[in-house]
Amino acid sequence: DLSGAEKVDALTEAGYSSGNPRLSTEGSYSNRDYYGEVSIPLLADVTGFEELTIDAAYRHTSYSDFASDTVDRIAMKWKPIDDVTVRATSSSSYKAPTIADLNFGGGGGFPTYVDPCEQNVQQTYTAEQQAMAKVQCAKEGLDTATWATSNNQILAFSVGNPTLIPENGTNETFGVVWQPTTIEVLENINFKMAIDSFTLEIENAVVGSGSQNALNQCYKYGREDYCAKVSRSYGGDVNSVEYGYINSESMDRFRGVDYSVNMTFEDLSLIGGNLEVDVIGTHFKENVTVDASGVSDDYVGACYDFGESCFNRDRITLSLRYYKNDWRIGLTTRFLSGIDTSDTVKEYFAEKIVFVDGLPGCGKTLFSTIISAMDKVELLSYSHEIEHICQLFYLDKIQLDAAKTMISIQTDLKLYNTMM
Repeated sequence: DLSGAEKVDALTEAGYSSGNPRLSTEGSYSNRDYYGEVSIPLLADVTGFEELTIDAAYRHTSYSDFASDTVDRIAMKWKPIDDVTVRATSSSSYKAPTIADLNFGGGGGFPTYVDPCEQNVQQTYTAEQQAMAKVQCAKEGLDTATWATSNNQILAFSVGNPTLIPENGTNETFGVVWQPTTIEVLENINFKMAIDSFTLEIENAVVGSGSQNALNQCYKYGREDYCAKVSRSYGGDVNSVEYGYINSESMDRFRGVDYSVNMTFEDLSLIGGNLEVDVIGTHFKENVTVDASGVSDDYVGACYDFGESCFNRDRITLSLRYYKNDWRIGLTTRFLSGIDTSDTVKEYFAEKIVFVDGLPGCGKTLFSTIISAMDKVELLSYSHEIEHICQLFYLDKIQLDAAKTMISIQTDLKLYNTMM
């Protein structure tokens, strides 16, 4: 039997604590598993087959709240010569939702979002989406031709979903390991290299439906069930959005190549001691998953969830470990391949002239109103920080380089808060 509970105090449930609001959770279910495995050595010490082994595993799982299912695994290990190992696996998987997935009472966070009613995002929609947004936003008293929100974050409240079903998946790998014993210079440093390709597919993945997805479904696609989860203030700004866990309708798919190189240098001639070197990397070919807006796409080499998540195509970790007597020194560094700015962002800024608004009451208010009404102009709200930085510079309190750097940081932050 599996059970769990979390009792949250009244202040936290009401949202009056120093943390995010959260409601109590309680749930349980039971399961029974039958498992078996076998390893069969087929050949050994034969020309071309120093070793050939087949492994098989099987598991049957029955749950009180879900349908029964089985998973299996077949693995092959072949050593044509002592230095080379060829390996392959094919397996299936089954993952039941957690108690929190099913019975989570609710919890809040404050993500950034894009209001589908905003004027400056209409150009990114299709004609049908623009027409739907115009109708749906008009119900809230908002005009998509002029509306601009004044807040960049909202309360997103997630809850459990007792109707979730288990995830199912398949996993296939194929790889080669080379550990030379006939090349003296490599054998002396215990050189080992491995490369494996992998393909992982997951159906019915449990994902958060997402606050942005709720907004998009309501205003871009006219889903009234999602509109019921959106709360706006009297002035029109979004106050909060409720969302839950769902089983994804699309299949998640991951493809790529893992590789590693390991070596050990013993009794170093100049300084003594041993040095271990590990290089471990992954090259992703495909990462099809559902983002926070509910869109399924390949996100390798791209950012998604409105910039909150990025998926680098290449990831490499270098680890150095030095040992001598009682001393241990380690260094680990990581390389992540670059991610290009999306075409949507490029097009947005290429078509906009960006102004940082001035402080009201200092002669700039009328200017701001006129400028913001012009085409291809995006007017950011006033930044007191930038004004103060300029004041410090003209009072000779900071140097020009420092002022430029600080203004650049504040401008980047302002752009991020406005765009994201």
